[in-house]
Amino acid sequence: LIMIRDIDPDSHKEVLFSPITVIQKKTGQLFCLSDKGEVKWMFNTKQEIIFGQKSYNVDFIRGFTLTDILGDESPEVMVIAEAGFMFPSQAVILDHKGKPLKEYWNSGRINDFSFCDVDKDGQKEILLAGRNNEYDKGCLIVLESDFQTGGSPQTGYYKSPELKQGIEKYYILFPTTKVGSENFVRDPLARIHIMDEETIIAESYSGIYFEFDLDFKLKEIRFSDLYENLHSKAYQEGWVNEEFSPQVMSELKSELMPKVLY
Repeated sequence: LIMIRDIDPDSHKEVLFSPITVIQKKTGQLFCLSDKGEVKWMFNTKQEIIFGQKSYNVDFIRGFTLTDILGDESPEVMVIAEAGFMFPSQAVILDHKGKPLKEYWNSGRINDFSFCDVDKDGQKEILLAGRNNEYDKGCLIVLESDFQTGGSPQTGYYKSPELKQGIEKYYILFPTTKVGSENFVRDPLARIHIMDEETIIAESYSGIYFEFDLDFKLKEIRFSDLYENLHSKAYQEGWVNEEFSPQVMSELKSELMPKVLY
């Protein structure tokens, strides 16, 4: 993982990168190098956090980006990290010197992120897409840029006693179909698409597209070619009763629409 950008006001580009070892194991480290190759700072995600009564070690950086999250005309770094194949994930905000400012924890993997000014107040909100392991569903999390450190709404085994309840603008849970759940565990959200700064699309692994307006009212549900192919395969194998058709698509939409939970 690598990015070359000027992250501080010195007019020189820095290099942000997270290394992977020769055995393809991520280190949980994010380095910032100067244009001369000198280490300016290093952020280490490695930390232990308790969920339920179990301790998890966060040491896997899934991605990072650079943007002015706080609206202070100085870029911040957002890092998405997780506990390997286990469920806790975090989105942590760093200043341009690598100092952690705040973080949000989700009880499930975060697969994608984006930014969009959904309330047209001049500051972009943070959008996180992934899954919630307790509720066994895909999830879309919307945070204000000035969010406070906290965690997703959980109970018992999936709740961390170390975290306060996060204050989300929205925390949306997504249903799936038999085809989606048979092909992907929980059929989590895979990607977020922002269309013309007016429509937000949450895409599941199975290729179901949930389209929202900026108030996160569900406008439409669409099915991609991937979903149609998965459904056709399921029909050929005999575990769905009907071929994919406009009628089946209409029935699936009617089934899914009321199951999108806020």
